[in-house]
Amino acid sequence: MNSDTPQIEKPPSVIDCLQRGFSLIGRYPWLLALPLLLDLLLWRGPQITLTPFLDHLIKTLFSQPNLPSDLSQNAELVTKNMHLLGNSINLMNLLSGVVIGVPSYWGQFGTIATAQSANPLIVIERWQQLLVAIVTLIPAGLLIGGIWLAGIVNMLDQDLRGFSNFLRRCGWIWLNTGLYTLMLFAAMLVLFIILSLVSLVGMLLAGVNGATIAVWTLLFVGSLFGLWLVVGLKFVVNAIAIDRVNMARAIWRSLNVVGRNVSSTIGFILLSLLLTQGFARIWLALNGSTLGISVGMLGNAYIGASVMAASLYFYRSRYQHWQQTKPPLRTAASNETFPPSPEP
Repeated sequence: MNSDTPQIEKPPSVIDCLQRGFSLIGRYPWLLALPLLLDLLLWRGPQITLTPFLDHLIKTLFSQPNLPSDLSQNAELVTKNMHLLGNSINLMNLLSGVVIGVPSYWGQFGTIATAQSANPLIVIERWQQLLVAIVTLIPAGLLIGGIWLAGIVNMLDQDLRGFSNFLRRCGWIWLNTGLYTLMLFAAMLVLFIILSLVSLVGMLLAGVNGATIAVWTLLFVGSLFGLWLVVGLKFVVNAIAIDRVNMARAIWRSLNVVGRNVSSTIGFILLSLLLTQGFARIWLALNGSTLGISVGMLGNAYIGASVMAASLYFYRSRYQHWQQTKPPLRTAASNETFPPSPEP
């Protein structure tokens, strides 16, 4: 037995990763500044409502001739539900970073209906306005999220610190999370097109019942695949932020890390949801006063930032363990062994 063989340590447990995440935020509480400033903007700043746009859309739909009787009979119910949906959406919440997920009390719990009466209200009435709002707010939110995430990564390790390194990491995260967001949007668009085609073919072959069965079957299969994909892509943003790899490599690394640590990944996701959603009930119970809302904002930022830091620890430790346990590669020409890739 070769005593010179380096001992490979097991990665830390889910609980250890969560403890390290909370400890990191406790040592550097300034990492809560950006989520709190974002919450303050969403609380006291302008609100962007879709209600007039959705009302106009429904009105146009039900004014069409030859409308199916089943749909026309439910016009009042559909109109009411769409109006409620519009009141529940504030497009300013896109500033929370979409795929990055900056912890935001108002982004998670706030609606137009609960907004302060003194807040300016920006009304979306046409699809052109909606497009401009989305194209503006999503990149801005990814930039905010990139700055916040780069700050956390810089605190993980002494080797990752430095202002120039911080700026480069911010730009890298912003660019690649933007491409990742576009890829997810394209995937959802393709799924919508497939569902539409399946529904059309089913209706042509077997009528309405056939179309319904085909769509529900496809939705069930797609949901299972989508659930697996959501878990598999859990650490894409982590890989982009820590390893500074492009979107394609980040997806590959995330799938490999999850595939080699399925049980611990599911455990981490469940515990993270238990923390964030469990404490969410407490924050909601405190929203009856300005002081309660302020406490909820601070608590939500602390829990969310700690879980994100824990997620970075979880990914990095398991990626390093995977690299250490991989069989060494050899070149065809020199047959030399390459060491595992160093941590960026």
